[in-house]
Amino acid sequence: MNEPTGVQKKEFWERCGVKRQDLSEYGRLPYRAYPDIDLNNLFEHAVPLAIGRLEESMTVLTHTEPQANKIRGIGLLFEKWLNKIREGYSLEDALFWAISEVFNE
Repeated sequence: MNEPTGVQKKEFWERCGVKRQDLSEYGRLPYRAYPDIDLNNLFEHAVPLAIGRLEESMTVLTHTEPQANKIRGIGLLFEKWLNKIREGYSLEDALFWAISEVFNE
């Protein structure tokens, strides 16, 4: 259900600061691609940025302890992810769209 397009993946990975990988060793022609949208790549590159963004927005709004805001950020991201899963998305796509929402807020 609602897999991200190539353009959406490109924009997403660029927001995460991920560069395209050189895959030319696997084929004859030079080929560069962004990482797959899978849980390993999302948790490695995107989840920490999304939690950081949520944490920053809560620090400005609530003026509370940074550790408390980090925990709230994790909770908010998990809630967004769970809502996407309930809508019928796969785990990977649900996390992709939940993080995309955070980036677009």
